[in-house]
Amino acid sequence: MPFLLRRHSAVTTGVVVGTVWALWDLIPYMQGGYPATELLWQLAFTVVFRVALVQLTIHRASATVLAVLGHASYNVAWAALDANDEYDPAAATLAMGALAGVLYLWSRRRRSGHR
Repeated sequence: MPFLLRRHSAVTTGVVVGTVWALWDLIPYMQGGYPATELLWQLAFTVVFRVALVQLTIHRASATVLAVLGHASYNVAWAALDANDEYDPAAATLAMGALAGVLYLWSRRRRSGHR
């Protein structure tokens, strides 16, 4: 991530890291037997989630801890909801996309000197 951030924006870095992570998770998701639509939404979530985590990591001193806790919390929530067939990857992707957008706008405002 530091290498990418020296050359690219936080969003681009998040998309690259997220895409690699999504490809890493693709086989386990396929082995889980998820329908194609859910699989695509989950892969999209993985990318958007990484964009949000990169934003957190670069804009907060304790962000690495926040990123680790965020990822662990998501894993627990996913396992609990998926076990009861209540997890909706499309809703999760849209919600995380909104959060990533808010973090992006916050970081732009912060860089421009507005508080």
